[in-house]
Amino acid sequence: MTQVPSYQDLQQRVANLESRVRRLSEDKANLYLTLHMVDLLNPVAGVDSFLESLMQALCGSLGGTDIEIYYLDEGAIHYANLGGVRRILDTIHDEHINQVFEHHRFIELPSDAQRTLLKGNEAAVACTWIMPLVVGHELL
Repeated sequence: MTQVPSYQDLQQRVANLESRVRRLSEDKANLYLTLHMVDLLNPVAGVDSFLESLMQALCGSLGGTDIEIYYLDEGAIHYANLGGVRRILDTIHDEHINQVFEHHRFIELPSDAQRTLLKGNEAAVACTWIMPLVVGHELL
């Protein structure tokens, strides 16, 4: 004889299904973004050109207005931005960037100081995203 599931059991099943759908949706969005980025990148023309195409692709894909990249090369921390600034850093003074290097995790910092009204008086909130690029266990 089959027992009828309780209300709590059904709620748990629904929550599990919602979680799976959300993960699948995020995975699909990440895959689309990755494929789109690969189409836009130009790795053949050297490091500077690759960095420039990466920053342009990130701006175009994520809707940002500026991109900064910190990367490790031969033990040194390098910095690049869309303005063409390229330099090697002795230290990183931004605590959030340091967290990404230390913990290899995504950080989102909403900025409600800068609000822009869109059509219909909807407010758009600017965000700063700090995303580690990790392949396997190696932080790039």
